[in-house]
Amino acid sequence: DLEATLFSGQSFRWTKHNSQFVGVLGSDVVVLTYLTGETGGGGSAKLSLNPRVIFRRLNTVKASSSNEEMRMEQSRLDLIDDRLHSYFNANVDVQALLSSWRRTDENFEKKSDQFHGLRTLRVDTLEAIISFICSSNNNIPRISMMVERLCAMFSENHIDATSMQVHYRFPTLSQLTMVTEKQLRQAGFGFRAPKLVAAVRQMVALGGDEWLRSLERPDLAREPARELLQQLSGVGPKVADCVCLCSLQKHDAIPVDTHCWQLARRDYLPELAPAASLTTKRYAQIGDYFRDHFGPYAGWAFMVLFAAELSLFKRAARARQDENVQQALAVAQQPVATRRVSGFFRRGATELLLVNKGGGSEVDDDVGVEPRAQHQHRHDFMAWKRRKRG
Repeated sequence: DLEATLFSGQSFRWTKHNSQFVGVLGSDVVVLTYLTGETGGGGSAKLSLNPRVIFRRLNTVKASSSNEEMRMEQSRLDLIDDRLHSYFNANVDVQALLSSWRRTDENFEKKSDQFHGLRTLRVDTLEAIISFICSSNNNIPRISMMVERLCAMFSENHIDATSMQVHYRFPTLSQLTMVTEKQLRQAGFGFRAPKLVAAVRQMVALGGDEWLRSLERPDLAREPARELLQQLSGVGPKVADCVCLCSLQKHDAIPVDTHCWQLARRDYLPELAPAASLTTKRYAQIGDYFRDHFGPYAGWAFMVLFAAELSLFKRAARARQDENVQQALAVAQQPVATRRVSGFFRRGATELLLVNKGGGSEVDDDVGVEPRAQHQHRHDFMAWKRRKRG
């Protein structure tokens, strides 16, 4: 699920152009798209994580290049495939996790219905720290804008790619030391500007790149990693947990922001509903509850629930719901003999057959649609009618 994974607030360097997902990984501009034919064509390759996804890099050699250049390009694609394998945490069986959680959590089953493979990413550590400091009191489109403006401050990092959009490598820690608070404020960073400048200086003082690499040690547990990160200006518990989850592979980290605070009180911890604010104690209580409820990959479950709260995916869910209801209404106007709707409210290999009997609708027994699908159809129809009246 590329869209849900790349636009759920884990990384801020991806854009979507028609059916293509374009992002910067290291010094490469990478294009991901779903496979529609048997092969991906010249200059592209199938992603080992998912053969249905092909990738290519925009800064590729020309078709007229020599055999040696083409071999070098293929080697580069192999390296990018390895990088994407790590970036998407390909060693984690996300389908097994989703199936397990759906069997034991009715709310999760409902909220995850539109997400069929949302993964937690492994973003570069420095990029994650800087990006999530920018996330304070912010939204995903604006964070993305700020990160791109920061990258564009270093013209030497421009990537020569055959694209109308300009792309830049993420700056190094050494380069970031040259950025001033004034420059950041002029770029729209606001109150985050002094925090970013201070955080960069602190990282250098702590050991620079070596300190960043120490955070990536597999034997470094989540709590010590959080403590190390919170030495930095602009990094509190939420930002630290974001970095732990989306960069340092601490799969049980739970970043409790406004969305998580709301969904936790509404769906899992009703005793917190009267609470007026998120205190340090309540933050820890929510994280501990999710870890106990979802296990060692609780952060992955959290990302699904978090994505379901985002307006981008809420709008998409409503659009699909309206499309389903419109389809049902169109079918209802057809002669009864032609009312088989392939794929409508699909459950495995089942189909929905609407039969008009006494003004009602039934499910044909011989296609085996679950009662839940019939109930969902009525629920979607009534919800659609209420929105139309409103």
